[in-house]
Amino acid sequence: MPLGSTEDPWAAPAGASTGPTAAPLGSTPDAWGAPAGTTAGPSAAPRGVAAGLADRAAAPAGSRVPRIAGIAVAALLCTLAFASLGVSSRAGRQAEVAPDPGTAARALDRAATWNPFDGDVVRRRAVLARRLGDAAGARSGLEDALRRAPDDWVARTELGIAAATAGERDAAVRQIGRAVALNPREPVLRDVLRLVRAGRTVDPDLVARRIAERSARRFSPTQP
Repeated sequence: MPLGSTEDPWAAPAGASTGPTAAPLGSTPDAWGAPAGTTAGPSAAPRGVAAGLADRAAAPAGSRVPRIAGIAVAALLCTLAFASLGVSSRAGRQAEVAPDPGTAARALDRAATWNPFDGDVVRRRAVLARRLGDAAGARSGLEDALRRAPDDWVARTELGIAAATAGERDAAVRQIGRAVALNPREPVLRDVLRLVRAGRTVDPDLVARRIAERSARRFSPTQP
């Protein structure tokens, strides 16, 4: 993999499922049902409509201004939120085709700034820092990614391997053990945990490739 590549080596192949995606179907209450003890019918509707119209007519026009202003502010905030997500997504795509590592790093920094809840972008930035030899920056980025997404087993694996490389065996075992608990069906993680417990160092890119290869075999279409 080229040094400046920002392709996520941990990404699962297209079509792979990483967890349950469907919730059990629950009962849906009848939207037309009237509460128990009430009577719905033609005679009740006109009174309700008339009362609503009377209240609206009685309310001064000035009392509706704060409500309209609040709706406008909420709409503006929603627009800004969607715009920031769009900018973040575009910056992430720019990082994937960046001509050099520095450009890729700046694009990922922009993506993380515009979407402070996206731990994946921060993890990708941390992986790039590791490949560029910035061990401290990589660990700091991985910790930031986990603050945004505590259940990111990939970030925990990377952080555990970084701790093992630094000779911090207890921290490494703790992080990788948590990764195994988050993704118990991945045998490669158990192998990594065993090696780290034995005091061995592990290549995170090799681990990522092994997981990607296994996922590709698992989810590839079977031949007739």
